[in-house]
Amino acid sequence: MLFKRPSSDKRVSLLIESEIKELKEREDELVESRRALGLPTLQEIIYNWRQGPEAKALEPTTNYRSPEVPSDAIRY
Repeated sequence: MLFKRPSSDKRVSLLIESEIKELKEREDELVESRRALGLPTLQEIIYNWRQGPEAKALEPTTNYRSPEVPSDAIRY
């Protein structure tokens, strides 16, 4: 019994389909990994970027109070 090999076009097409499938699986893994880490998805990042900057109240980034000293003990 002779085995007929697929044409080169068919082989290339099958390889491309296989690569696309593997890439989609990897993309799904990455999305799930980002979700597990609590990170936004690419779609959420793009959506937020398109919304523009939010008007957030500015908060100080440094706290000069020592955590050991109760705030009512500090005199201004």
